[in-house]
Amino acid sequence: MAESQSRAGNKNKKIEIHEDLIQKKVDVILLNPTDADALVLAVEQVNKAGIPLLTIDRSVSGGDVALHIASDNVKGGEMAAAYVVEQLGGMGIVVELEGITGASAARERGQGFDTYIAKYPDIKLAAKQTADFDRAKGMSVMENILQAQPKIDAVFAQNDEMALGAIQAIKAANRQNEMFVVGFDAVLDAKAKQFLIFILFFIVQPTSNFLFF
Repeated sequence: MAESQSRAGNKNKKIEIHEDLIQKKVDVILLNPTDADALVLAVEQVNKAGIPLLTIDRSVSGGDVALHIASDNVKGGEMAAAYVVEQLGGMGIVVELEGITGASAARERGQGFDTYIAKYPDIKLAAKQTADFDRAKGMSVMENILQAQPKIDAVFAQNDEMALGAIQAIKAANRQNEMFVVGFDAVLDAKAKQFLIFILFFIVQPTSNFLFF
């Protein structure tokens, strides 16, 4: 097993990992790419070596993938938006925290959320900023948004790590009674804290809607 913890990426390092796996002549490679474009070269190298490659949750933009396994991130984004619309009664000010730029999960979750929200002209998307699926960045980005936005009714974070970071910022600003936060993934840490802070809704990746390509 090889793992790269880089969030926004170290493309060269990730390519080196794949080259090392090729040299070791592994039987199969499972890949969860943070950037759909950055690893195309690595995937093509794996293809040339004749090693089957599977992608999980996030896709790549090129090369041949033997199998792609993913939950329906677009549907999850729509579910988050539907909850926001319901809670706000079709009217309010919303903030969105995005995942890693270029990651298919971020793109698809945002697509589902934004398309659904656009159907409701009385809901304004006041801010949409990247926080790289990271809790610390979620807190920092949310701090800046809170300073710039005097009124916010709801926050959609494209994963729970960013949601929890946003919650920290909101509590620190003593604005927890003004808004609610919607997360995505339902990680255990988030579940444990949801009733300790304020209203927090989590989108669980629907296993009944897993996609196999």
